[in-house]
Amino acid sequence: MGQPQKEQTRLLPKALISGSLGPINLLSRLFIRLGLGPNALSLLGMAAGVGTGVLIWRGRPLWALGAGLLCGVFDLCDGQVARLTGRTSAFGAFLDSTLDRYTEFFMYAGAAAWMDRPWAYLLAGLAFLGSVGVSYTRARAEGLGLQCKSGWLQRGERLVLLALAIVIGLAVDELRTALAVVLGTIALLSNVTAVQRIIFVYRRIGKASGPASG
Repeated sequence: MGQPQKEQTRLLPKALISGSLGPINLLSRLFIRLGLGPNALSLLGMAAGVGTGVLIWRGRPLWALGAGLLCGVFDLCDGQVARLTGRTSAFGAFLDSTLDRYTEFFMYAGAAAWMDRPWAYLLAGLAFLGSVGVSYTRARAEGLGLQCKSGWLQRGERLVLLALAIVIGLAVDELRTALAVVLGTIALLSNVTAVQRIIFVYRRIGKASGPASG
C-alpha cells in the first residue's frame, strides 16, 4: 500500500522546485532564530493569504502581490522549520492543510469580489472546489496508505499563477482579464488534478475493492 507513486507532470519545472530548496532552508533557519515555530508560520501564512484576498478586493494589487509572496514564503518554510527543529507532528500537518484551504478561499473570493461579475464568482467557486478536491484526494489516499502527490496543478502552481496574473495584468493594464484567465485556468486544471489522483488511487486499489460508504 505504501509504495511510491510514479511521478506525473507538474506545471512548475523540477529545476525551479529543486532550486528553491536552498533559499527556503536559509529562510527557515532565520525563522528558527527568531523563535517562530511551524504552527506560527502556518498561521502567519493564512493571515497573509487572507490579506492578499482583501487587498485584491480593495483594489490594491501591488500590496496584494507583496502579501501573496509572504504567504508563499511562510507556506514553504513551515514544514522545513518543523523538520529542522524536530517538531513535525500529525496535528501540525493537519493544521497547515486546513489553513491552506481558508487561504485559497479568501484569495479567489477577493479576486471575484473585485471583478464583481457573476462569471467571476462562478470561476472562483470552481477554482476553490478544485483546490479542495486536490487536497481531499491526497488526504484520503494517504489514509489508505498511498502517497498521492501527483497532478498538474498543485498548491505551488496555483499560488504562482495568481502572482503572475497580478504582475502581467498590471504590466499590460489588463488586470481584470489576467485574473479571469488565471481563475479559469485554476478552475479547470485543479479539477483535472483531482481526477488524476482519483485515477491513480483506482489503479492501485480500486479494482480490488468494493464500494465504501461516506
